[in-house]
Amino acid sequence: MYAKFCVSRETATNFMHLFVNRRAYAIQADRPLPNGSVPYYPARDWSTKQPKPLDDGAVRMHLNGDITISLYAINPETQRSKWVAIDADFDGSLEALLQLQWELKQDGVEAALEQSRRGGHLWVLGAAPLLASECRIYVYNLALRLGVPVKGGGLKEGIEVFPRQDRLEDGEFGNAIRAPLGVHRRTNRRYWFKASPTTTFRSDRFVVATTEASFGMPFLLERRSWQPKKSRPPQRPTRASRSWQSPSIFLRSSGV
Repeated sequence: MYAKFCVSRETATNFMHLFVNRRAYAIQADRPLPNGSVPYYPARDWSTKQPKPLDDGAVRMHLNGDITISLYAINPETQRSKWVAIDADFDGSLEALLQLQWELKQDGVEAALEQSRRGGHLWVLGAAPLLASECRIYVYNLALRLGVPVKGGGLKEGIEVFPRQDRLEDGEFGNAIRAPLGVHRRTNRRYWFKASPTTTFRSDRFVVATTEASFGMPFLLERRSWQPKKSRPPQRPTRASRSWQSPSIFLRSSGV
């Protein structure tokens, strides 16, 4: 059973600043369906049936463990996202994410690894909102360079890159991903970020931990970080050159 918390409005506000691209969101069902799935439903006002915009109250409930929300990756007004999330849930997925994390770091980009039910999510936060199309080009080329499979185009297993679209048309929402630190209703488990050696904790529970991140943005972490199963350290590929450079907005201000 997962632990429940009572986070502050300040923590919820910081969370929204980091992760919320638009106020539309979805809520995961309380319990699995007969087929075992636990779907997400668009958040609506029960009295008017109109879409309900995300606020700090809903974020607090998510972080406390009362509900679980998913967030959309693209702001339709700007076609940009505050973050890139790489979702992997296939055999060997954690090793693939560690390889991607290592290679991102060689490009001067820091990424945070979050556990998920069947694998993990790799999160990269931008110093400013990033064009969805540029994010996707960068990550797809990185995966190609490493030989990491990308789901789609005939492949049933591989990483999924959020944003899932280059842009949104009027009225579209795109795809959403479970918001970090939420309780998955199928397992009733809360999933944490893996703390890095540069993490600085400032409180006992939910904290803002600063790292030597290229984007200069904090991560919300929890002291009891999880550890993936031991695996062979990722090896830097030698068969391909860096023919595609990182979007400059990802890079350190020091000139990397």
